[in-house]
Amino acid sequence: MKFFVMILTSVVLAACTSIRPVPLTEILNLPIVQVGDPLPQEGEFVVFFPKDTYIPVVLNANGSLFSSEVQLNGKVQLSRDLYLYKSWGSHDGIHWENSHKLIDVSFGGGFDVEGLKSNITLTAN
Repeated sequence: MKFFVMILTSVVLAACTSIRPVPLTEILNLPIVQVGDPLPQEGEFVVFFPKDTYIPVVLNANGSLFSSEVQLNGKVQLSRDLYLYKSWGSHDGIHWENSHKLIDVSFGGGFDVEGLKSNITLTAN
């Protein structure tokens, strides 16, 4: 039941975000902070991930099925520029849309004779 409530809440929030218009004037007036740079002292900002930037990836395997937890760390390189602000995203910093439309995210995996395998795919639209 708890899982169902979490899924329902996520769907409702995603639907609400997708019908809100892009706050373009607000976004274009915010400072842009490149990933790895110091954060502004106060206020909101756009996070910029330049093409070819290596970004850290942290994967956690945990839960009641496991007797211990594990965390795996790696890095991936971006193939395109990516600007993010709250639930909005852009590849050029000018044309913005809901980040769920800009980036398709899919998760998959399962157990087989070799163990637990998991796939996370992010596809730029």
